Amino acid sequence: MNNKIKFGDWFSWEAHDVYIEQAMDDSADIAVVINSILSDNNKMKQHNFKDHGDVNGIHLYSFTTDEHIFICHYIYADEHQADLFRHPKL
Repeated sequence: MNNKIKFGDWFSWEAHDVYIEQAMDDSADIAVVINSILSDNNKMKQHNFKDHGDVNGIHLYSFTTDEHIFICHYIYADEHQADLFRHPKL
């Protein structure tokens, strides 16, 4: 029996359309999980984490798992917050 929790299983998801879902958890909680990945080079490599740069304090990251591609808007301003979206690999 495989009890391994997959990355996306940490969050509750709401569909925006047929292909895109958004994590509905608190944005500060999402930021904690993303920050833990950013702090670990092995996790960044494992999930093919890519840094797409910063615009006015909002950082854009993308990463993949076997099932999904994730896009993260990470906000460093007054407190760490993150919005997370995913779509299935086609």
